[in-house]
Amino acid sequence: MDAKQRDSAVPIIRQLVMAGVKRALQDPRVRAKAADVARKEVKPRVEAAARVGREQLASARQDWRQASQEVDPREKPAEFAGRLVGRVKRRLID
Repeated sequence: MDAKQRDSAVPIIRQLVMAGVKRALQDPRVRAKAADVARKEVKPRVEAAARVGREQLASARQDWRQASQEVDPREKPAEFAGRLVGRVKRRLID
C-alpha cells in the first residue's frame, strides 16, 4: 500500500471507528461498565494524584518562601532562582 492509498483509507477507518464508538455508547451495558470503571478505578487515581499534587505544591510554596527570605527575588533574581533550584534538587535527591 503506497502513501496515496493509505491516506485515502484513513478517513474510512476513522468513520468506521466513530460509528462503532457511537453504537457502543448507546448500549446501556457499556454505559454501566464505563460508569463503574470511572467510579472504582479512575476516581480513586485522580483523587490520589490530586492529593500528591497538593502536597508537592505546599512543599514548593515553602521552598519559595524560604528562598525569598534568604534573597530578595526583586533585587537578585538569578541568585534567588539558583537557591530555589538548589532546594528542589536537594529534595529530589534525598
